[in-house]
Amino acid sequence: MTLVGPGGVGKTRLAQALLAADPLDGRLFVRLADCRELEEVRGKVAAALQINRSAAIARALAARGRLLLVLDDCEQLPAEVAARVASWLDSAPELAVVVTCRQPLGAKPEEVVQLDGLPIDAAVALLIARGRAARGSLSPFPELQDLFSSIVVGLDRLPPRGPGTSCSLRISVTWPPWVCLLARSSSPTPRGWSTTSRTRSNGW
Repeated sequence: MTLVGPGGVGKTRLAQALLAADPLDGRLFVRLADCRELEEVRGKVAAALQINRSAAIARALAARGRLLLVLDDCEQLPAEVAARVASWLDSAPELAVVVTCRQPLGAKPEEVVQLDGLPIDAAVALLIARGRAARGSLSPFPELQDLFSSIVVGLDRLPPRGPGTSCSLRISVTWPPWVCLLARSSSPTPRGWSTTSRTRSNGW
């Protein structure tokens, strides 16, 4: 099974929940985010199996019997991971594998579970709630609805990080030339704004 979706959608959390709820006798979680070579993948899996030789992985997996193996963050080497998983499944008939990746691995057969962001209205409501929790001043004016909608679409309809974390939002507005001339001639530039692109940065 491959859990597919954009970064931050919850693929790892779902895989960990599956691991915790799985009734199989054995469970292994292997994070592959920093792997750039197939040999690094083999080394990580071998270490999780507590064996010294990566060449012995297939035999070690078969010897474990009923086992759920989670391979997390396979974006760097999807085709290579797909080939290795197919080989291990052939050698270990009681093995079950869950992979998290931003795209399907292309293995055959492959069961793909697509995870998506929130509906736009729900994502906007959560964005406003998180903004108020962080700054207490984010107002859901009707004329800002399109702006908030474009923001959450740009974020793949994923919520900002939860309370206690920060998210920096930068909004850029391009003004007509006469507005820029008027701003330069009549008054100092408001703090936090540039005279050309009028960029305002708010930390949420």
